Amino acid sequence: MTISLLFSCNSSNTDEVNSNKNIETTKQNVDDLPDVHQKLGDSLLFPDNIFSILDKELSLAEYHKNNPNEYKVITFLPATCLACMNAEAWQNYINETKLDSKATLIFITSGEREPMIDFFIYDQAKAQFHVFYDEKNQFYTQNKLSADKRFHTFLLKNDKIILVGSPIVDDGIAKKYQEIFN
Repeated sequence: MTISLLFSCNSSNTDEVNSNKNIETTKQNVDDLPDVHQKLGDSLLFPDNIFSILDKELSLAEYHKNNPNEYKVITFLPATCLACMNAEAWQNYINETKLDSKATLIFITSGEREPMIDFFIYDQAKAQFHVFYDEKNQFYTQNKLSADKRFHTFLLKNDKIILVGSPIVDDGIAKKYQEIFN
């Protein structure tokens, strides 16, 4: 399986870190929130002018279209906040669950591009990550994503959203991933 990254953020790094701490400590089940139910069964839009950071010729739309996997995990992350990416937590989760052998993972980032994010992505991407950068924040706006970052991870089955939420942040979502993939 392949892992891809795409990022976006319109607030300061401090706001992102504080928001991320709030997400991690929030125990409310995402199933109880209306933003989740509005997305279930929908398809996501993959703009064709978003390109891989590692392979500048590869567009997100082309990568998505040419990937035959039944399951895809799409995560939208802020480029301006490395702590918000939870790269180590994702890496641990992927290694423990072997998620990359069951689904294609696509991480997307946009917002102000910082040299540090490229360094971080290249370092993390050596073997596992294929990163996409959305310069104009189109993925976020075209898919009408919630401002609540808990709703920036989507599990797709045959390109339809079947689950919203991150398995590394929400234990209930992690349990649902386990039920789906075991």
